[in-house]
Amino acid sequence: MKQKLLLFIAVFILLIRSTTVFSQATCASPYNMGTIGTGSTCATFAGSGTTGSAPCAGAGYGGSGGVTYVRFCTGASVQCINFTITDGTTTGGNWAVTVYSANCSTVMDAQCLGNSGTGATYNTASPSTNTFAPNSCYIARFWSANAGSFSLCAQAMTPPNDLCSGATPIGPSSLAGNNFCMTSLSPGDPAPAAFCAGSLENNAWYTFTTSPTCISPCTVVVTISNITCSGGGAGFQIGYFTGACGSLTNIGCSSGAGGTVTATITNLTPGQVVTIGIDGNAGANCTYNISASNTIPVLPIELYEFKATKEDDYVRLLWKTVTERNNDYFTVERSDNAVDFYSIAKINGAGTSHKPLSYSFDDHNPSTAVTYYRLRQTDFDGKFAYSDPIAVVNTTDDKLSVAPNPANDAITISYNCVASSKEVMNIYDNKGNIVMTRELICSEGSNKMNVEISGLDNGLYMVFISLGDKLYKTRLIKN
Repeated sequence: MKQKLLLFIAVFILLIRSTTVFSQATCASPYNMGTIGTGSTCATFAGSGTTGSAPCAGAGYGGSGGVTYVRFCTGASVQCINFTITDGTTTGGNWAVTVYSANCSTVMDAQCLGNSGTGATYNTASPSTNTFAPNSCYIARFWSANAGSFSLCAQAMTPPNDLCSGATPIGPSSLAGNNFCMTSLSPGDPAPAAFCAGSLENNAWYTFTTSPTCISPCTVVVTISNITCSGGGAGFQIGYFTGACGSLTNIGCSSGAGGTVTATITNLTPGQVVTIGIDGNAGANCTYNISASNTIPVLPIELYEFKATKEDDYVRLLWKTVTERNNDYFTVERSDNAVDFYSIAKINGAGTSHKPLSYSFDDHNPSTAVTYYRLRQTDFDGKFAYSDPIAVVNTTDDKLSVAPNPANDAITISYNCVASSKEVMNIYDNKGNIVMTRELICSEGSNKMNVEISGLDNGLYMVFISLGDKLYKTRLIKN
């Protein structure tokens, strides 16, 4: 009897555990994905295909299907939460989602996701019913038409190119993109007709600059390929514009469906900037690749400034980027001869950014004369590129100094004279040619003289002055 009782208890415990494992099939006991962050949170589920009806009507949504309930929470900021469904063995049936409040009493949103053959995508960017709040929890009911396993990944997103002002640069090389978490609520968005559309749901923004060597009138072909969508139609509605965001001028539009959509933009000029707005057909959430022919290639970073300044006992390096794309890190490299460079520091990049960023590094072991520096920028895929080198002079003669150094337009020469006299200053280029001569008026003690150098080419120069029977020299960098 005792053994039967123990066996009964064991079976009872197993049944309870089994109920817990499959409890995500009820709204009261969902699978908990927790607070969704910017990294992917994933789980795998098995849908029976017989447990519930779809919240949609029409072909592909009739009869009962598999239902899985998932609890998720937002963070402190109202970021869009994107869910990506990947079919395992559900054989590509239609998908639908309904999102409820945490107590399952209020419907927040309901959408028919359709089917791409590989899964579906849903996000909280433009709910049809209620607005999602920060630091709040919700329950999503995912319905699949067919039985089988599937994986569900969730990720918080704040797309930089949801606004025209954050348009992503594109060029001749194909760039992977998506219109997940985009909205149609951006200030200054053009009317739907400018996209060849009847309405806007989730438009993303891109920009390109025509090649400076193209022959006017220039033609650019924008190609959107490998389109995989869920919900809505399978293609895009595209508008292209000139002018500033908020006051764009529409110069054409096109639309299409299928695996590839192209837009041919004509009558452009060399070096012209064009902005593109792309809206998912009928609100489709899509992944795709995008490129634009006859345009300037997109650099991994847009370097706005890179400079070196001499401090008391070290050299400070400063650089700024306007945009960054897949930027893993910078390597600061140093050289004594502008030929042989070696690494002295590694500075992490920002990944992908569409806002100005500043970086700095202090070199406490510069050379005793002229030190050269350059940046090596490395992508996440290992590709790298170099900046132009810059130089800084680290020593000067105590009888002669030049400031600023490096200099752009003018310098101040400081020199000490032992008696009143007239002396000569010569500036030599790196080939030994005199490129400038000035007469110096010496009075006993410290003297200063301003010299205009805007006419000199950028590069390294030597400044010589004769004071009495001695010759003094120092280096000058013109940039």
